[in-house]
Amino acid sequence: MSAQQPVLTYFAIRGLAEVPRLLFHAAGAPFQDKRLTQEEFGALKESGKLPNGQVPILEVNGKVISQSAAIVRYIAREHNLYGSNNLEAAAIDAAWESQQDVRAAVRNAKTDEEKAKLRNELLPKAFGFIEKHLVENGSNGHFVGNKLSYADVSLYYYVWVLEKDGFQITQNHPAVQKVYQTVSAIPAIAEYLKNRPETNM
Repeated sequence: MSAQQPVLTYFAIRGLAEVPRLLFHAAGAPFQDKRLTQEEFGALKESGKLPNGQVPILEVNGKVISQSAAIVRYIAREHNLYGSNNLEAAAIDAAWESQQDVRAAVRNAKTDEEKAKLRNELLPKAFGFIEKHLVENGSNGHFVGNKLSYADVSLYYYVWVLEKDGFQITQNHPAVQKVYQTVSAIPAIAEYLKNRPETNM
């Protein structure tokens, strides 16, 4: 009996499910992209199917995986996007965690003063460290070695979001730009981006 396609369930926005979606496409792995209305989410929550009462979830052969980071890492392990050994996996995880620090800084910048500090201090400093790491790996479009990892795909997405919101990232960080170009040039990613539903988030 053949395995069923994984089902990724989230709202009809990018949000916490976009990196998992991009990973599936980068790997050329079929999956069901289930996008909920608020009413459907309410019914799903009431059903008790959500382990933590929230989405995204990923259903794999009857098992439910919750928490977006766990979903990302599961997909990466399943589809060879997690390095070639434990040391490479740790370096990829570290790159991911650095990106989560950037996301937290963006999320926490509420006032005009905080937003100015984000633009002028926090983002340049954070991407300076990311750039240094990428340069040390040869500025080859990858965080680790010469192969695609989930950290490359997530960096592409977070940079895309930041630049959409008016921040200049790739212009000042050529190694970051190389990752951005490498990921966006993957044919399955390019096709998905061309047809992706337009959403505000």
